Amino acid sequence: MIKSESMYINIKRNSTIDALKAFAIFLVVLGHFLQTTILNFDENYLFKLIYSFHMPLFVFLSGYLSYRKDGLKKDYLKRRFLSLIVPYLTWMILSSIISGVTSGFNFISTVLNIFFYPDNGLYFLWVLFWMHLVLYCCSFVPRKYFLTLLIVIAFLVTLIPFAFSFDNFFGNKIFASLFPYFIIGYLVRQYGNKTNFIFKSWYFLLPLFLFLVYFWHRTDALDFNHYLVSSKLFIFIYKIIVAIIGIIISVGLFRKIKTYYKAILLLGENSIAIYAMNFYCLKVIYPSFDSVIINSFLYYFYAVFLTLMIISICLLIANILKKNKLSSLIFLGDIKNWS
Repeated sequence: MIKSESMYINIKRNSTIDALKAFAIFLVVLGHFLQTTILNFDENYLFKLIYSFHMPLFVFLSGYLSYRKDGLKKDYLKRRFLSLIVPYLTWMILSSIISGVTSGFNFISTVLNIFFYPDNGLYFLWVLFWMHLVLYCCSFVPRKYFLTLLIVIAFLVTLIPFAFSFDNFFGNKIFASLFPYFIIGYLVRQYGNKTNFIFKSWYFLLPLFLFLVYFWHRTDALDFNHYLVSSKLFIFIYKIIVAIIGIIISVGLFRKIKTYYKAILLLGENSIAIYAMNFYCLKVIYPSFDSVIINSFLYYFYAVFLTLMIISICLLIANILKKNKLSSLIFLGDIKNWS
């Protein structure tokens, strides 16, 4: 299934995909802001709404963009390594240096901690690379077995948290929880028009989604009016249903919009840059944030405003980094100039 360079067809940027990525990265930054400024953020409805589907949406879009009608290029895995693992390692080292200077943490132990437990760093880049690796390895089997193998692997991967009790070593649990959305995105792209009817029903699903989010919880338990449910299987099914509905609503809504402001598309094009830098910008802005307003209605206006400010700072820094070929690669995973 691996095709030669000449047989590969470049895919033009899709404005709807860029807008969805912009929406997702906005939710990422806003979610981080809520998590930093609200003491009991896990009980905040907006936080639960964001976290119930924003990373699954990102992974879904990555799977969607991974589909190639004529197969994968020979350098597919190399390009994914450069665009994902290189910036992951760069920010891991930078974060460890900053932690050592500001907090006195041991540099080596901090690096190893992030490396072995990616959820302490930019875990999305890490687990996404392994998803691409699985896709790449599966592409070597005969085409008629490819999808079957991919689906079987996705099913087996989801069993990891149920079959093993070890911790999130190398991000295995995060990988297991997100990989199904990668496969769903890939399948949606492959089957194209056959899946359109699903996304056209988004407005019917919106009330159900808003209701289910009320009981959703980031931890390993669901709170149904103080009746806690801790069954791993039930929680997994519940969360994957909520996430899929959230994805359907997002895609369906954005497909209805025909044109987008350039600023929105710019966010989508720079989603990795914003993802990588938003925490650093948040740490700079947060000390000036008046915690008194957290308990007021105005808090959410401030949250959106400061989220947009953080994103703007990230875009400004990204623009500077892009002026140099090497910094663009190692910090942002920009491989356009390395083809």
